[in-house]
Amino acid sequence: MTDIEHGSGNMYADLDTADAAAMHQKAELVSKHTRRIELRGCSTAQATRELGWPLLPDVLRGQFREVSITTIRRILERA
Repeated sequence: MTDIEHGSGNMYADLDTADAAAMHQKAELVSKHTRRIELRGCSTAQATRELGWPLLPDVLRGQFREVSITTIRRILERA
């Protein structure tokens, strides 16, 4: 039988990722950003143009290690 191990709620910490807390916080912010875009019914391309942030598609795909929490927050406030 396989034992099931419950996670901590932070997959980055569970995977022993460097800067796990910051990565988790960024993921939460990006998740909010994604929901806002979806609620507005706009595509990623439209949101990228409107926000003037060419990194948006990459960030929405989880490629945000090099992007600061402050930058993600600032962009989220404009959305």
